[in-house]
Amino acid sequence: MSSWRTAGCVGLRFFVRLHRLLDPTPQEAAARVRDYLRLLPAAPGAVAELALAQIGYGGAAAAGQVVETIGALTFRPEARLALEGLRRLERELPHAAELAPALAAAFGHASYEVQGRAARIALRHAAAFAPGGAAIAEAAPLLPVALGVKVTAVYGGDAAR
Repeated sequence: MSSWRTAGCVGLRFFVRLHRLLDPTPQEAAARVRDYLRLLPAAPGAVAELALAQIGYGGAAAAGQVVETIGALTFRPEARLALEGLRRLERELPHAAELAPALAAAFGHASYEVQGRAARIALRHAAAFAPGGAAIAEAAPLLPVALGVKVTAVYGGDAAR
């Protein structure tokens, strides 16, 4: 790893620790939810985990914030964060049509565990995701063939490109 990346990680750990020491109140966290949301998709893992914790600590989130949070998490390269996004997605099935793109993004994840979990959710809750089914069918080729065949049997499309 290059020295600038190592120095950056050490510096970020300092700020994560500092943030934890400052211990923002739920009201302070709620006032900064938009800022924390912006960190989720691209910040380094430790910062994204801190931002996610603060989003939850800030209290109930609006539906748009929930959808944005889940979309950012399923986009993450870290399997742990992507799986957390899928857990949250499954709890938010009333918003399934809006969450279909986030589920589809998980199909292209590097982790087979994430892909498998996303495919199982798509199959288990096909009725809920039906309004957003086009996004799921379009992303099915990103899955390994065995999973893609199962998803395309329900949503249509091609299993592999």
